[in-house]
Amino acid sequence: MLKKTTVIESILLLPANFSSEEVIDRIILLDKIQKGIKQSKAGK
Repeated sequence: MLKKTTVIESILLLPANFSSEEVIDRIILLDKIQKGIKQSKAGK
C-alpha cells in the first residue's frame, strides 16, 4: 500500500497542467516500484 505523502509528493512534481491519466500512471508506477522493492527485500 502506498503512503499518502509519497503520492502527494509525486503529484507536486507534475507540471501545473496535467491530465488525470498522468496522475493515474504515476500512482501505478509508484505502486509497482514499491512492490518490486518488497519482493527484492524478500529475496524474490
